[in-house]
Amino acid sequence: MKKILFLIGCFLLFSLKAQATHNKSGEISYVQIGDKTIECTITTYTNTFGTGIADRDSLEILWGDGESEIIRRVNGSPINGIPSGEIIGPGIRMNKYIQTHTYDNFGDYIISMTDPNRNFGILNVNYGASVDVPFHLETAFKLSSFGFDNSPIVLIKPIDVGNTGGYMHIPNAYDIDGDSLSYRLIVPLQAHNDPVPGYVSLEEIALSEGSIFEFDEATGLLYWDSPSTPGEYAVAMEILSYRNGVQVGRMVRDMQILISFSDIPQPNVEINTAYEERVIHDVGVGDVVEIQFDVEGVQEIELIASSELLDEANTNAEFELIDEDTGLLTWTVAEHNVRPNPYNLVIGGRYNSGIVNYKLFRFSTINSWNNIDEITLDRTLRVYPNPCKDFIHLDFRETVLAPKKYQLLNAIGKIVDQGEIITNETINTSNFKAGIYFLKVEGREAYKVIVD
Repeated sequence: MKKILFLIGCFLLFSLKAQATHNKSGEISYVQIGDKTIECTITTYTNTFGTGIADRDSLEILWGDGESEIIRRVNGSPINGIPSGEIIGPGIRMNKYIQTHTYDNFGDYIISMTDPNRNFGILNVNYGASVDVPFHLETAFKLSSFGFDNSPIVLIKPIDVGNTGGYMHIPNAYDIDGDSLSYRLIVPLQAHNDPVPGYVSLEEIALSEGSIFEFDEATGLLYWDSPSTPGEYAVAMEILSYRNGVQVGRMVRDMQILISFSDIPQPNVEINTAYEERVIHDVGVGDVVEIQFDVEGVQEIELIASSELLDEANTNAEFELIDEDTGLLTWTVAEHNVRPNPYNLVIGGRYNSGIVNYKLFRFSTINSWNNIDEITLDRTLRVYPNPCKDFIHLDFRETVLAPKKYQLLNAIGKIVDQGEIITNETINTSNFKAGIYFLKVEGREAYKVIVD
């Protein structure tokens, strides 16, 4: 195996500039915006180096109900009136194609996209003759009358670069519906249920060359400690969504990783915190989590802090640069952060060449979730019925001189409804998933609301 890969790697050196290069990575995500309507986003990452580049300003999407559609790229500066995508790294263009679709019936569906080309010279696909091997993405989901559903949100783009000193990637996905997630490696696909030919897994390659390969199914963390053959490799993972122990969704992330010929060391990330990496730590409401880190290296470095907690809806977490080499992530655990699933916080540094080093920290509020009590309502505001099913009513019991803003957040802190109230207000909860929500009214503590 090692000799075969080395020969392909040498062939790649002489052929890279002359060959067409195409898809590097991608995934399909969606949000549900109506009872039977979704908004779908295909995200692809394509190569801009070389000649004969295939740049797709549109793609065909298969909706899984017998219908298909050509959808246009929507991101980037327009060229001749057509958005051109965004250059997000050396030789990497990010492309987004967005479209809505309404289904006739509830049921299980698979959204998919197939492009005829991958990059040339992927070492572990078809013995390096990969340019004409199709690139296939798909996402499976359930459209149900019991409530809305959305795909996971993947925070870290699949553009990390490694070298013979190591490679690391963490998708850092989360689910806004509160579903739990897990990951598993699969063979990249050229069509539905059709794996690419001549595939050799990174685990097999690592075993043959005496290096270490690790994959964590709980977090998606992928680590290869010392790849011996520089070049491009393909790897694919499924991000699986579970609700009440039952799988309800599946997203395929197909990634091409580059092992650089550079021998520079990864960025050095020094952590100043009492928390241990990759271990789940229990925290409770009112606790303050602080992770300070310093990054040093031999190239210009971008400091990284990635977490769903840094979403704009979570104002109780922030990341600040103390100086150009030092970052501080602070999270004050709030009541709306209480949930059964753990939180992931990823920090680290990335060179402008793409070589990266990450640190992963995990925190759980499960003990607070198990012991949560009803909050006593303010005597001046009545919230009923609680638990509720289709509606919840808010009534002030005294005169209010000016409107008060309110927000209703789900268990992971995502705002699901907001507005203003001066006398009374009714919130439609008929499309909400059953569970615990938190109502925040201006000038008052958060109220726990249960939707049956």
